[in-house]
Amino acid sequence: MKRTSWAVRWVGLWATGVCFWTTGCAEPPRVVEQEAPEQLPSYGELVDRYNRNLDGVDRLWARAVVELEWEDEKGGHFEQGEGHLIVVLPDRVALSLGKLGKTMFWAGSDGQRYWLFDTRDDKSKLYLGRNDRPADLDENGKRVGFPIRPPELLKMLGIARIEPGVAAGGAVGWREGCYVIEPPGTSLRFHLDPQTARPRRIDLLDSQGNELVTARLSGWETMTLSGVGPGAYPRVATRFEVIEPARHGTMTLFLSDATDGRDEGRITSKVFDLQKLQEVFKPREIVDLDAPVERALVTP
Repeated sequence: MKRTSWAVRWVGLWATGVCFWTTGCAEPPRVVEQEAPEQLPSYGELVDRYNRNLDGVDRLWARAVVELEWEDEKGGHFEQGEGHLIVVLPDRVALSLGKLGKTMFWAGSDGQRYWLFDTRDDKSKLYLGRNDRPADLDENGKRVGFPIRPPELLKMLGIARIEPGVAAGGAVGWREGCYVIEPPGTSLRFHLDPQTARPRRIDLLDSQGNELVTARLSGWETMTLSGVGPGAYPRVATRFEVIEPARHGTMTLFLSDATDGRDEGRITSKVFDLQKLQEVFKPREIVDLDAPVERALVTP
C-alpha cells in the first residue's frame, strides 16, 4: 500500500491533496440541529448566490500559518509553520511552508501535475503525480495516498465557483443549520450559511457518500482586489480546520493579508513552473505517485 510520511501528508493537503495515515478517530464538533425552513431554495438559486460571493476572484495571494496536531504511539504532537498560499484559478496552486526563513515544504499544481517538495534535509524529495490519473483505492474502495486533487482542493477552500451545470436536477437538503448541496461530478458536499450562502463546511466524499475529509471554514475577511473600491471587495475564509473523520489528527490553516496580488506583482508564473522549482530545490529523489503499489523512483 502506498504511504508517505505523516508530515508530508498533512502539509500537502492544501496544495496537492495530501491526507494523513494515522489511527484513531477525530470527533467533529457537536452541533445543535436547527429546524429546517418551511421552504428550501432551489439548487440553482443557491449556486447562483454562492458564485456571486466570488465575483472578481480569479486568483489569491495570502500569508499562511499552518498548525498541526496529532497523536501516535509517542503521545501528542504539535507543529507550526508559515509561508504563502498562491492560487490562480481554475487549477494552479502553490503553498510554501517553513521556519526561521527556511522552506521545508513547497506544494503545488500546474493544472496537469501536482507535486510536493520535502526539503527538510539534504536528501530532499519530490512527490509527483498527474491530475488526470484516477485516485488509488484500498480494499474497501477508499481513496489512499493523495486523495484530494487540486480542483477539489480549491473548492474546499471556498474560492472556486460551482459550475451551474445541471442546476435543475440538483437537490437541496438541510443539516446543522445549513443548506446542503452536492454538485454533480465533484464528490463534494457543501454546507451553506442560509443568510450568506457562504460555506461553513465542505466535505470530500467517497463513492458511498461517506466523508473522507472535512473542512470547516470561518473567520471571513475582505480580500483586496485591484481596480475596484473597498465596497466591491469579496470576503474569503481565513480559518480552515481540517480533519479526517476516520483518523486522528487536525490541521488548522490561517490566512491573512488576502489579495489578488496584481498591484504588488506578487503572483508570477515561476511559482507554478515545475522545472524551475526543481532547479531551485534540487531534489535528490523523485517519487512517482502514480506508480502501482510500490513507489517507482523517477530519475530527474
